Amino acid sequence: MAEIYFRLPFWCRLVWLLLILGVLGRVAIAKPTSASVVPIYLNAGQRWIQGENIYSPAPPLDVYRNPPPVAAFFALWSQLPDKPAAILWRLLGIGVYLAAIVRLVRHFESSGTAHPQSSNLFVCFSGLLVVPSFNNGQVNVLLIGLLLHAWLQLDAGRLWLAAGAIAVVTVMKIYPISVGLLCCLVVPRLATRLAVVCGGIVLLSLCCHKPAYCWSMYHEYCSFLELESRHRLVFSRVQWDWTMILDCWGGCKIEDSTRKVVSVSVGLLIAMMILLTRKQAQSLLASLSLGCAWMTLFGPASEHPTYTLLAPIAAMQFFLARSRFDLGIAWLICLLLSLPILRGMFPNPNDGMLTFRTADPLAALVLIIAVIKSLVDNRSVSDQVVASKIRRNSAGVR
Repeated sequence: MAEIYFRLPFWCRLVWLLLILGVLGRVAIAKPTSASVVPIYLNAGQRWIQGENIYSPAPPLDVYRNPPPVAAFFALWSQLPDKPAAILWRLLGIGVYLAAIVRLVRHFESSGTAHPQSSNLFVCFSGLLVVPSFNNGQVNVLLIGLLLHAWLQLDAGRLWLAAGAIAVVTVMKIYPISVGLLCCLVVPRLATRLAVVCGGIVLLSLCCHKPAYCWSMYHEYCSFLELESRHRLVFSRVQWDWTMILDCWGGCKIEDSTRKVVSVSVGLLIAMMILLTRKQAQSLLASLSLGCAWMTLFGPASEHPTYTLLAPIAAMQFFLARSRFDLGIAWLICLLLSLPILRGMFPNPNDGMLTFRTADPLAALVLIIAVIKSLVDNRSVSDQVVASKIRRNSAGVR
């Protein structure tokens, strides 16, 4: 890990150093509740210890939205002072993520698909694009780091470790199970292991408190999800997904029922695409990429920090580029994801912000098209190779 880090040019190392020190320095100086969701997690952990309802309002904090096992996990962190807990939590997330980034560089270098320029761009953009989630302490940095580790473990044939990583992110936010299900289409043996580990984590959470209280929190979580869905309908909040593109650029309002139908339909189409191309070498990577893109563009609750899930996937396109056109697409995706971040650095970021918000879903849409194009191109090449072999064999028989 240290070897790869020091092999990078100075400006790449400087980007990561400024990113980590800048965010941690802000956390150390600012109020614990300033631009941070960590106090919400810590409050949920404290309520878990006291046996209180973790989903009841806690003004001035926002409501807690994660499943009960996350609150059980933060019960330990809640015993620390606020600022040290916030710093250590961010260090955990960025540490897991950075370790995955280093392993990815090593993976692509060993496969012969990496060159210095692509490695530098990958490392740089994979750091810059996680700033929103890393800054406010959301679980997205840890989540995408674990998903990257899961893909690497699957690629190496370590199914139990991959299942463990996917199970952890599933209990963190539920909908990342979509990535796990797509991976199960490619590696069917993963399904049993994933079910076992997910069940084990749920049982472990029941051991962290009285079982009756734990079950009541799972019931409260289901009720909370239903209530939040109704809340969105009442207030007609603009979703940070594909509907934002139509709303902003075409003035077209999409009903929530239509949005859900489209979301499920696209998910099924992606699953079919993975199923048809599951024998390709890059099918697992496509499962990760399309799963993360679906979570952001068609997921149930997309926000700007949610697009952190696309950070390494977008930066990875520099490794996968096979032509100048592919390289241009990689630049386009990364620059689109960068626009809302850059706009938010200026005063009055809400002025005209809706237009910049559409850059995130546009990037996810371009990424989906790029991944599907790559799968189709590889399938065509594979078919041509098979046809060529058949012709040679036929000529030999004659």
